[in-house]
Amino acid sequence: MTLPFIDGISIDINWWLHGTLLAINICLFVFAKPIIGKFHEGKDQVPQIKVFRAFNILFFFVHAFDIIMIKLHPDYENILLNMGYSLLAVYASMFSFQVVSYLSRKRFGDKKSLDGSVTYQDTYHSRLMDIAAGVLLLVSTLYILIVIWDLKSVLETTGFLGIVAGIIVLTNQIWAPDIYNGMMILNSKMLDDGDVITIEGETDEFIINKVNFVYTVLFNIRNNQRVLMRNSQLFNGRIGNLSKMGSRDGIRMRWDLNIGYLSWQGKTPADREKEYSQYRNRIRAYVDAVQKATFDDSECKVNKNREFEHNITLAGDYAVTVSIFFYIEEVPKTRITRTARQYLAKTPFLVMEQFNKYAAIHDLPLSTPQLVDYAHRSNDVQEVYVEKQ
Repeated sequence: MTLPFIDGISIDINWWLHGTLLAINICLFVFAKPIIGKFHEGKDQVPQIKVFRAFNILFFFVHAFDIIMIKLHPDYENILLNMGYSLLAVYASMFSFQVVSYLSRKRFGDKKSLDGSVTYQDTYHSRLMDIAAGVLLLVSTLYILIVIWDLKSVLETTGFLGIVAGIIVLTNQIWAPDIYNGMMILNSKMLDDGDVITIEGETDEFIINKVNFVYTVLFNIRNNQRVLMRNSQLFNGRIGNLSKMGSRDGIRMRWDLNIGYLSWQGKTPADREKEYSQYRNRIRAYVDAVQKATFDDSECKVNKNREFEHNITLAGDYAVTVSIFFYIEEVPKTRITRTARQYLAKTPFLVMEQFNKYAAIHDLPLSTPQLVDYAHRSNDVQEVYVEKQ
């Protein structure tokens, strides 16, 4: 087939199509970086650019081989060109979905500041738009592929909608639960990107990096690693959000300290009551000294508006258990694990270090003195028994 031009000059439509596609491919290769940068919000855009240009190069070689085959074999049926068209259709669909997802976040997403930069986070409505666009692009891509490979007989025998329905039925157990739970996570508005969470069955804390269609990317705060978890697995357990507190007090922490019993010296109840009051005053002064030290430490992220609380929670065989309650400031939204560790790991250890320090200063040993004395006496008795034997 030829196209007529001015002064009777004509050109084959195949060659015109080859030239047009080649020019478009070269332009996309040259302008890959600004195109990806416009619609990709991630800081690391290098992998996306490499993939984009890899498709350009692959399509270029397929295109070149197809031209050679046309020259060598006049009856050639453009199989390589069809392969190039198929790659182009698939990648165009993927890139179109990325563009639609970017625009839906701009229109329906939440604009939030995270780690000093403004980002648009997915919401229930933006994700719903993504699903609708994804279904439409999938159906369109399948139809384009059928047209490219001239599989009209498949459409006539089974029907195009039947093919799409069959694919959905056969694969829905794989992706449907995760998409549904991902939508539930977004709709609850309890979990956002940058939130610090705890997961039932896990001892570590995690930062939500991104809630995707079928999985969620997490950052483990304790060992600084990435964790990939399916949405259905994440949502089926109990989730605690440490970035959203029930009040402005922050996260309530508890340390249990074993302090030895008072050695009674008084002979009367009045004397013993006085000794006990002095004993409790020593503990109170001890806790107050630790509180002042932690409040003065800028590295310690305790809530300075809430005083430390202490109560005797257990009277054991060898020591009294004194429970110390204090509050850590609300953990800010962040994707930086070091920032979260400052609150959840470093601060509790700094508090415990002060308790250990001031226990020696206030002569309140935390080694359960009566138990230690009993152990020494038991060892002495055993040694005497061995000598007699």
